Amino acid sequence: MNNIAQYGRDTLFTITGPNNFAQAGATLGVFLKSKNKKVRDIAGPAALSATLAGITEPAIYGVTLKYKKPFFIGAFFSGIAGAITAAAGAGAPALIGTSRIRRGRKQKGRNHCRACQRKNNSIVGGKG
Repeated sequence: MNNIAQYGRDTLFTITGPNNFAQAGATLGVFLKSKNKKVRDIAGPAALSATLAGITEPAIYGVTLKYKKPFFIGAFFSGIAGAITAAAGAGAPALIGTSRIRRGRKQKGRNHCRACQRKNNSIVGGKG
């Protein structure tokens, strides 16, 4: 919220997106290279959750840290992608999350997007 109030954009979530995809890619590599069924059973859903929901903990703690090399590859390319994103000056004008999953129905009596938008506009000096 403070970044949006001061700079008009938030750079944190634009940098965490490439991290999710880097860890998902490293986990997918383990999934594709492994011949062990137990490892494949963990690595596939972990890569999927990192990609779709932005949840990288299963990928990191369940798969890549066990083998170390995929973890360091994911961390290295995450750093490169974050540096490119930061150098390009990417930013989001609203509070966003790293999840690619969107709810199909609205909650009764709430519209979170409009509420956040009104709140953000009033913080940065717009009409809310």
